[in-house]
Amino acid sequence: MSAWKGADTSYLQNIRHACRQHPSLKLLKALPATPEHPSRIKILEFTSDTKINDVEIDKLPQLKSYWSNAPSSSTCQGRLYIVENISLPWISALGSHFDIDPRFFAEYLKLDLDRTQNMLAGYHTMRHLPSLRPTATFSTFVYHEIRTFEGCAPRREEYQILTRDNIARLVTTVDHHSGRSTGLIRRALGLWWKPSGPNESWDAIILVDPGMSDMFHIRRWTAGESSPWQTTSCQNTPYLDGYLDFSHWPPPKNQLSNASDCVSYAHILGDISYYWHHASPAEIQAALHDPREAFLFPYRILASHWNLQLEYLVSVISNLEKGLLQFEQMDAHPQSEKITAEVGALRVLLSDVNGWRRRAFFYLEQMRWNIENLNLPSTAGVSGDASSLCSGSTKDFRNHDDVSVKMARGIGTPTAASLALTDLYPVLSSLRLSQERIQSLLPVVMGAFSLLEAQHSVIKADLTIRLSSVGLVFVPLSFTASVLSMGGDFLPGRRLFWVYWAVNMPLIVGLFWWAYWVQAGRMKRAGMRAWKETIGKGRDVD
Repeated sequence: MSAWKGADTSYLQNIRHACRQHPSLKLLKALPATPEHPSRIKILEFTSDTKINDVEIDKLPQLKSYWSNAPSSSTCQGRLYIVENISLPWISALGSHFDIDPRFFAEYLKLDLDRTQNMLAGYHTMRHLPSLRPTATFSTFVYHEIRTFEGCAPRREEYQILTRDNIARLVTTVDHHSGRSTGLIRRALGLWWKPSGPNESWDAIILVDPGMSDMFHIRRWTAGESSPWQTTSCQNTPYLDGYLDFSHWPPPKNQLSNASDCVSYAHILGDISYYWHHASPAEIQAALHDPREAFLFPYRILASHWNLQLEYLVSVISNLEKGLLQFEQMDAHPQSEKITAEVGALRVLLSDVNGWRRRAFFYLEQMRWNIENLNLPSTAGVSGDASSLCSGSTKDFRNHDDVSVKMARGIGTPTAASLALTDLYPVLSSLRLSQERIQSLLPVVMGAFSLLEAQHSVIKADLTIRLSSVGLVFVPLSFTASVLSMGGDFLPGRRLFWVYWAVNMPLIVGLFWWAYWVQAGRMKRAGMRAWKETIGKGRDVD
């Protein structure tokens, strides 16, 4: 934390002194005191007449001026701060103004459930204690933004790849062996809320990552941590043109006439603002009384990203299953060259299956974390909270169905968290099914690999038998020729040359006869062994 020694804000000084008590706060040292990229905030004001006003701020003096001249609580009952690409000065301003627990920023910065995002650092955030979750005023959710890279993208096996933002996110590039690759960008969504007191307006903060750019930081794994990062450019587009739009149909007439008034799929900050401006009066009315209801559309964007992740995962599994199609269409007795080529293809398929099997476990862990962080209490007459629905038992599926049915019938008031559970839990169930599909591919690939190797060995054995047969003919000939090579009457054309053939022919016939009976004896013993095993199994069954 040496970079903060000159900091003059009390909030940063308190963080620096609290690092020994809360070691995860040391993760904030990754943010420089002078941000490399600009941050911006959009403030949504929820008024008593169910209207929403927005104020966009990109300078700290503007934010402080806004707080000095903020509307009174009689006209503004709640403020939602959407912060994009947050940096250290903005953390200091927001943290000191609202007295925010700094662990909220540290968790958003380096949440790493599977220990790959933060593998080179010495610290990481940990799970919340279950007994403290109901009283928590912040939570962090994780998802993956999927991008399609055109041309040659840096490979994860060779480089560490990070986004070029104030908070760098890990990028995993996946090669589909077709000239294109897909980038899976680890993203986070931070939520903080402050309930309103008597005659006070509530405040809530949403931390979002900025839209993707074409610039990335890369560094070779073999270069070491002390080597500098290099900047590279790689053009990319959203996978399937982005997540699904969930706004109501038909859209407002002004939206039809104005093409620019639509979801961008590039900046979540603008998307959340867009959805709230087109929200129903009932949704706005619910947000006026509880700041956690203001997270309705961030929850839906999160679920939409996971839904897109699920679509991507299903297509990947289908491609893996198609990789076995060539093996299924092979001839019953393929040639050695065909087997060698198929074994090479199965090796690639096996590495892909194993990699996605590992990622499927990571996705399940991340989804469990998201559902646990919903802080959903027992509602609508259904026992159990959101975390109890992560075990995957049949009873959990039934509970989820009961919640969905009761919400559809209007029993109980659906909250933003319960609606998020309705969206996220089917994704969790589908992730389990996808994991099972990947797990089922692993023994199939291993079995096909072993079968081809065995068939290749049989072909090699046949070649060995042929060579041995040739040896049975030529070895006696060469042996007799060497014995009779003394010359004289045994030379070709002389009177004793017939002895050469009289010795070789019986010798060759005798060797073939011996080889035949040796092979027949092996087959007979193998048949007797199999017959005894069959009789033994029959007795065991009786």
